[in-house]
Amino acid sequence: SLLLHQMGLTELMVGNFEDARRTFERAYDLCSKNHERRILLGLLEFHFGNFDKGMVYLDGVRAEDPESPAIHSVIDIVNFVKANFNPEDVKGLSNVLGHCLNRLAWRNVQGGKYEVGGHVYGKAINFCTEKVSKAKLYYNIGVCEARMGNKKPAMASFFRSLDLLPNFAPAVSALKKFGFEVPYGI
Repeated sequence: SLLLHQMGLTELMVGNFEDARRTFERAYDLCSKNHERRILLGLLEFHFGNFDKGMVYLDGVRAEDPESPAIHSVIDIVNFVKANFNPEDVKGLSNVLGHCLNRLAWRNVQGGKYEVGGHVYGKAINFCTEKVSKAKLYYNIGVCEARMGNKKPAMASFFRSLDLLPNFAPAVSALKKFGFEVPYGI
């Protein structure tokens, strides 16, 4: 199930949402206890407009781990999207969940919850297909890591941002603060 889970994550990263859902479902059939897998399945069902089926996955995780900050942030996303979109509006729109996750992460960061914000930004990357948006999300993860004092993960996120968008000035500026001279267009 772990190999299938990794394959599902890879499919998410490249925007193959239907393939990711099928792969995660196969992994779930082998091991139904993995919380991250069930959260991702819930979000994928939600992405395809299947709110009720998505909530079955998410409610299952919440019932097993009611104190989990990850599940609470995901439930916040679900409630936000359910309140603002109808299922047909969401179905097939690859960046809707990425956008909603980004907004939720930003709210956490504004409240000083950098760890939760960074985690949610990481989830947003999985549902984002645009290169520029992914670069910005990696930058935001780097900011969260830097504010928590995690220099190496912050720098890694800033460099990932530049891998996607070589002229992204905020990432270049952030790396300069860590002592790197990064020319534009690396």
